[in-house]
Amino acid sequence: MFSMSSKLVAAVFFAGTLATQSASGASSQSTYDSLTADVLISSPTQAVITRSLTLSSTQWVFVESDGRYYVNGGEAANVYITIDGIKVSNDSLIDYRGNQNFPQHSFNAIGAAQLAAGVHTIKLVGQQISGNFNIGAASNLSVVVAPASTVSVKAVGSDLGPFNFTTASVAVGSPVPNSVLLSTSLAPSNQSIVALASGRAFRSHGGDAMFGIYVNGVNPGNNVSTWSDNDLGDVAPNAPENQAPLFNQAFLSPRSGNTTVSLIATEFPWGSGMENPVVYYVGAGTRLVSLLGGMTVAGSAILSSKVNNWEDYICIGSSQGWPFCPAANTDVVLASSVINIPAGHNGIVLFTAKTRAQGDPSDPTGLVTLSISIDGRTYSSVGIQQLNAPDVPSQRTICSSVLTAGSHALASGNHTVQVHTKAAGNFIHMSALKDVPLIWFD
Repeated sequence: MFSMSSKLVAAVFFAGTLATQSASGASSQSTYDSLTADVLISSPTQAVITRSLTLSSTQWVFVESDGRYYVNGGEAANVYITIDGIKVSNDSLIDYRGNQNFPQHSFNAIGAAQLAAGVHTIKLVGQQISGNFNIGAASNLSVVVAPASTVSVKAVGSDLGPFNFTTASVAVGSPVPNSVLLSTSLAPSNQSIVALASGRAFRSHGGDAMFGIYVNGVNPGNNVSTWSDNDLGDVAPNAPENQAPLFNQAFLSPRSGNTTVSLIATEFPWGSGMENPVVYYVGAGTRLVSLLGGMTVAGSAILSSKVNNWEDYICIGSSQGWPFCPAANTDVVLASSVINIPAGHNGIVLFTAKTRAQGDPSDPTGLVTLSISIDGRTYSSVGIQQLNAPDVPSQRTICSSVLTAGSHALASGNHTVQVHTKAAGNFIHMSALKDVPLIWFD
């Protein structure tokens, strides 16, 4: 257990509340930074983005980083966020040791802490696990001051598992067997809830590990929350990752009554009576952050309302003219929404996008990218999943985000926000998933 700084008021292992919240959403002290070029991590720990924050009173602060990393002579890498030298986020860790396939991969780190008045230093940190690696250009650090009226933070204290589910007989539309990792109870009064989860899984036996966000003990549907999958294969030398990040998001429209939000562990059912053989652990530090109320600009883009459906695919690129597929190597708008910034609002809104990349066993090497544009301009992070044969059918989750703070603050009025993806390569029918691809909150 680490020792707490006197300026870090609330530990990250319990829920807390902040009674005051600006009528215009998050505080104007919120900041957004991103890398202008790839950064080589060549020391054991290395700060790649550093932000100083001065608070005049106690405030909750939410932090998020999205981006991409790739090994550069090494075989494993980690990214996390600290405040005043204390780790406040999950470890977003990738591990290829023992393999020969080192694709670029998305990372995501989230956290929140209640900070006392004074000066605080927030850092995005790259950590060597096994050799050098790079953090990609446009990878970011969002710092949201006063993100909601109520902030709940839950974290896994030590590694959990093993998890070994049986899903051969589970059909799409039926609940999957699962175990609750983290849970928080909230009492909204006609208020919205945003839930974000991020962590890591590592295998004992290969297969597809999967996380989900449940509401009141059940899957609330693909219009509310995402599934997150990462293939943890174990057939060296070309296996997918030994350990990898998984991350989810959910938006619950204004509601009243007791609401329990949970992060669950399960596995991706392979279908056709096949058993997914994955046996895995969930890493310490995996987090669930829930934000309730006080948000004046908040919502989600909905593509589907299917429940207990982890195969809700949408084709994003084909080189073979596959029906209902756009051409490979072209920009595809996965989701689009028009949001209104009311008069008097400071224009600070966090947009976060997540989906999964699913290829075909016959596909060769390629890239799937994810980004966010606002009124035709893109300054978000860029999520990338590199797909190297023979692992192209190995499913992974990718992400992108942007905070419209500082020079990017939005003027009052309507703005068009789009989630873009591209399947760059030669694919039969590269697919993304429809579960709530975009959420936003202030």
